Amino acid sequence: MKTTIFLTEELEEKEIKRIKDLQEAKDSLFKEIQKWFLEQNEYPRITKELTKEIAQKVDCSAKDVNKAFMSVYWINNLFIEYDNDSPDDFFEDIKSINPDIIVDEEILLNRLKEIYNITSKYRIFVKSRNTKFFGAPILKSSSSSVIIKPVIEKRFEFDKQNIKDYRPRIIKKEPCVLIELNDSDDNHLYFQMDSDNFERFINDMIALQIELNSIKNDLN
Repeated sequence: MKTTIFLTEELEEKEIKRIKDLQEAKDSLFKEIQKWFLEQNEYPRITKELTKEIAQKVDCSAKDVNKAFMSVYWINNLFIEYDNDSPDDFFEDIKSINPDIIVDEEILLNRLKEIYNITSKYRIFVKSRNTKFFGAPILKSSSSSVIIKPVIEKRFEFDKQNIKDYRPRIIKKEPCVLIELNDSDDNHLYFQMDSDNFERFINDMIALQIELNSIKNDLN
């Protein structure tokens, strides 16, 4: 083996598919995706809107665009992770491991080299992203909702009351905010706030956003 990318003599089915998809993407589609990657100034996010836009531009299906995107994205990440491996060695190992997946040798080798040109830029993005999120879990998702909580005049007391005689009386209803946060370590945090505390929390977040934008502008 010439590379460290392939540690076994077998490729997984999804990897075989991506190598085939890379070769089968029409030239105008591959060039448009390559151009888009090179235009990015931070680690990219591939959206449905972007997929549709490129599909219309090069006259192909959104499915074809997505397959080509995933192939370029996957190989780019491989070259980032295994930065001592060259496109030529990558190509030779593919021929050695599974020559049947090579549809066109010239197209595959040329596209591997073009992706490698993308990789040199993206290594900086990866290092920047890793530095940005180093040292603490990353917020993956959040959700929130408004709830109404009843204020009960006198709560049940186990040692003083019989549950059969308990008749709670609602004297007021208080609106609250319930928030759920999920992080990259699979921790789930739930908390609630009344309107005053929620307003204070929102103002803190707005202040942080203003400070963040100020720092970003200063760095630029």
